Amino acid sequence: MQKLLDQSQQLQFMAENKIKQLENKSDDIQKQNGEPEGTGQPSSNDNVDESTDKTERGFWSRLFKQ
Repeated sequence: MQKLLDQSQQLQFMAENKIKQLENKSDDIQKQNGEPEGTGQPSSNDNVDESTDKTERGFWSRLFKQ
């Protein structure tokens, strides 16, 4: 059981790092294209990411009681 929990935590950590890397790449591309951040129409992915983050935080917060 402990081993599975450790693996789950490692996978979550790696997934969060990948998301941060992709967000940084996206920000860099926007800067190169001369698009200011936070302007224009929000993409459908932005809405999905926000709801997913809330769900994941809620789940992990409940799991680890933080």
